[in-house]
Amino acid sequence: MKRRCFIYLLHFDNPLHHAEHYSGSTESLFRRLRNHATGSGSRLCQVLYARGIHWRLAALAECCHDRMRKLERQLKDQHAGPTYCPLCSGTKAKHLPGTTPYPIEALPFATDSVTLQLQTKNTPIRKTQRLFDPTLREYQRLMELGNPEKDAIGFIPCSGSGGLTKSQIVIATESGKIVGYAAYTGTKTNTTIHQATVEDALRLSGHGRRMIEHVRCTEPTKTTTARVRSDLAANHFWSAIGFDLIGHDVHKTSGSNINIYRAQPISRRLHEDV
Repeated sequence: MKRRCFIYLLHFDNPLHHAEHYSGSTESLFRRLRNHATGSGSRLCQVLYARGIHWRLAALAECCHDRMRKLERQLKDQHAGPTYCPLCSGTKAKHLPGTTPYPIEALPFATDSVTLQLQTKNTPIRKTQRLFDPTLREYQRLMELGNPEKDAIGFIPCSGSGGLTKSQIVIATESGKIVGYAAYTGTKTNTTIHQATVEDALRLSGHGRRMIEHVRCTEPTKTTTARVRSDLAANHFWSAIGFDLIGHDVHKTSGSNINIYRAQPISRRLHEDV
């Protein structure tokens, strides 16, 4: 049987000094990406993991086994990550000679470090719990964060307690303090995120993305839906983390225009031969 070999390029969410990309080669793509995401891969990716810098698989190509290492070295020696990265160069990104492009969207597993970390059993994930008692200190903190006048990540339909007491809650903490939460419910095929917010001073720090990825990984075979008020800057957040705008609606009570976002399921099929 022909051995499947891959050349891959990772795009960092934030630069590490002058470095913005990492290139490598492998015969087991999922295993290699998982190792990079959890700090047991290359030395550079270990540093990324230690510093909390996340990455995404930006380019992928197949090649023959005999040339795999040579092509990897060629890519590294060129120091031309942006040239081959579609996230940097768009449609002008070059293709590495001697390889065959492979569609990243065809892979049956996650290809970003955030999701891969959440799917790893030994990696700590955000706390999930049900809260039914309004006298709990944690519940009061959620109500403070969920003030409907704040620019929340997601649309908050009401300021009452009903939404929280009937939902599953994902809580983001920092230094022991609750700094954000996401409330969601689910059916057999779909998970709906009803409320989501992060403390004002800690927005853009990754808490929102990690909470939503936690929800998706909790129900990996379901689609995930979010309804977001159209006038909030938060619409950029949902697009940035991979949700597609699928429609529009009008909220029955407030009359606000609502954008409807959806993300496809995260497959459980983690094929080691890809």
